[in-house]
Amino acid sequence: MRQPSVPQARAALGLYTSDWMQTAQGLYASLGFTEHGELPGWYGLRYRSFKLDLSALKA
Repeated sequence: MRQPSVPQARAALGLYTSDWMQTAQGLYASLGFTEHGELPGWYGLRYRSFKLDLSALKA
């Protein structure tokens, strides 16, 4: 009997930042983070989330 396939877990690291952190956003991109989406605004600022797929990193 064939076992159903189970999706493999993927490790990731997430963070968020505001428009005030343009330098940090460039740093995150250079480290391999990708923009994952926009978060609700707060105090007139836009916030974005970033994700780093840890399973793609080589040991």
